[in-house]
Amino acid sequence: MPLQLADLQRGDIMLKEFDGYSIVGAAISYGQYLLTSDHLFSSIVHAGILFDKMHIIESSGGGVAANHLLTGNRAYSYHVFRSVNADLADGTGTCAKVFFDIHKTHRTMNYSVPGAVKSLFRRHKAAQSPEDMDDLLTEVLGHRGNQFFCSQFVVYIYQFVSYQLNQHAPPVFQLNAGNVNPAKLARMLRGMPQQFTYIGHLLPR
Repeated sequence: MPLQLADLQRGDIMLKEFDGYSIVGAAISYGQYLLTSDHLFSSIVHAGILFDKMHIIESSGGGVAANHLLTGNRAYSYHVFRSVNADLADGTGTCAKVFFDIHKTHRTMNYSVPGAVKSLFRRHKAAQSPEDMDDLLTEVLGHRGNQFFCSQFVVYIYQFVSYQLNQHAPPVFQLNAGNVNPAKLARMLRGMPQQFTYIGHLLPR
């Protein structure tokens, strides 16, 4: 179902399709097709979290960034998923913006090229514990430097916020964030209808 910007909400997960032009996008798509079991979703080459109806927070070449869907990202199309838990979605959008603000000021959350490559080869690894999540947050707030690739950033923020809402419940995603490349995230979201709803397809603006 084609979407308009007015249909989007804070916390929506934005999965970017390969546009057919980017060399980096082609490499990611090709690598996911050859090296993972997520062939059906290999055209998904990037992921981000919506902060408001116009801005997507994402880990890209310059680190954690906020990009406008009508300017810098207008040429891209996205498949959009939404958490059925409105508090989780809202908190995730807010948390992603906080991470962006920290990186904008201190430049401590760069993009992880090695992490993105390794995600194509990593086997199943359990999600981090609440204590591990808190330790990572302490490092982020202390400006000690952390690196994320795009889908790792999305999964980590969602896991962190889900732990904050309920420390005793399992995280919203059951894998370690570093294991989740964009194609795997797309497959996981499709398989979680009790937690995420597919909203539709946002075409280039």
